[in-house]
Formats: sequence, structure tokens, C-alpha cells
Amino acid sequence: MTFKISPIIKPSRQTLQIPESLDQRMISLMRLVFASAGLLVIYLDPAEPDRFVPATYAALILYVVYSLMLFLITAGGRPVQWVMRWAHWIDIFWFTVLISLSSGTNSIFFFFYYFSIMIASFRWGFASGLRVAVVSAVLFSVVGYLAGPPNPEINRLLMRPLGLLGLGYMIAYWGGREIEQRERLKFLNDITRFSNPRFGVDHMISTSMERFRAYYDADKCLLITRVESGDGYRLRRVRREAESLAAAGEIVGPDIAGIFLSPAAVAENPGYVHRLH
Repeated sequence: MTFKISPIIKPSRQTLQIPESLDQRMISLMRLVFASAGLLVIYLDPAEPDRFVPATYAALILYVVYSLMLFLITAGGRPVQWVMRWAHWIDIFWFTVLISLSSGTNSIFFFFYYFSIMIASFRWGFASGLRVAVVSAVLFSVVGYLAGPPNPEINRLLMRPLGLLGLGYMIAYWGGREIEQRERLKFLNDITRFSNPRFGVDHMISTSMERFRAYYDADKCLLITRVESGDGYRLRRVRREAESLAAAGEIVGPDIAGIFLSPAAVAENPGYVHRLH
């Protein structure tokens, strides 16, 4: 029996769904808590910010209002999808503004970047988390140096971005692995769940093939099985965006089946043709 996937052999990140473990309301609530905590901290400790104090208070109050609006939207159960998708980038913008208005590289708002990295990593995977970490480190270095005091502390100017990149990479890696494992378990659960037996064996096989194709985001899925009586083979195929599944398949001769079953085809196209025993 041969299973063929063409041309992609890895799960698609474009069709990846948001993990259910990260509830939108919880994320919005934590954003509101962080924003309120930052406002409370600078109120209790007037030593920071040490410049542009009214502007910093105004920006932080606006961020608290923005966080409250997102929380109310998600609490209502009907969040705006495009806002939720770009929320961590909007947070980075707010954090960068707060850093530029406060003490630059010495700003306490630096640690807020980790919140955006965690959200991007555990919602969208490794690549998104790593992009957020790199952008955050670059923005902090540039804005912190330009908007900071004339003689910035070199140790913070160098160590904070490096620490952001190092920890950001680890967070992104763990987030990507967590999403990948959850999607794999979901796929295994779906593929082992039998269809309604009233539709017959052919329909169950075709349904499983469609799940394979959708999981790998492939253009087509081919399955070759030997016919019980005779020397022929049955070829089933499922295509992307097909109107209906080719449940019964078609009978092909040994010469056509040998193209997919021969060891030479596997050697010439590693990862393209999979032999399942």
C-alpha cells in the first residue's frame, strides 16, 4: 500500500487554528492587568518616569483604556478577528512608545515585550514568536538609544536586547512545539475516528485520505491497494477543493502501480512517496 502526498510534506502553518488552551478572554485580562499594574507602579514610585511625565501618564492611561476595550470585546464572546490577530504587534507599538517617553534603555516597560513574545509564540507558532522577539530587540535598542539619556548605560543597552533574543527564541521554540504536538494529537484523533459505517468502507477510506491531505496541506493524496482477486490494483485519489471524493477509485495495472511501488521511485523522490506496510 502506498500513500503519496504532493508536493508538501509538512503541516501547513497557514491553516493552523488558534490553540484552545489560550483563551482570548484570559489573554485580554492579562493585558489589562499588566497595563493597570504599570500605571500603579509609576504612581507609587514617582522616580520613574523621570522625564516627559505627563506624556507617559497619558500614553499609559490610553493603553489601559485600549486593554479594557479589548477585554470587554472578548468577554462579549464576539472578538474582532483581525484585531485579535494583530493585537501582539499593537502591544509592541504601545510598549515602544512608553519606552521612548520614559527612561529609554532603563525603562521598566522593557519587560512588557515578553508578553507579546509569549502570545505570538503560543498562538501562531515558532516563526511568529521569533519575529516578534527580533523586532522587539531591534526597536528597544534603537528607540532606547535615541530617546534615552545622553550617556546610556552600555550594559543595559547590550544585555537587555541579547536577553530578549535568547529568551524570546526559547519561548518561541516551546510555543511552536506545543502547537505542533497539539495539532498532531488532534490529527491522530481524527484519523483514527471511523466514519459512519452505513456509508461503506470506500467512504471511510476516502474520508481518511482527505484528512491526510488537509493536514499536510497537499494538492492531492493517492492511495494504492492490491485488489483481492486478480493482479490489478485500486487507485484512489483525493484532490484539493474537489467537489466529491473518489470513493471507489479505479483499477490500474501492475505497470502503473509499479511507478509508485518500486523502490527506485522512493529513492529518486525521498519524502515524496511514502511506503506504508
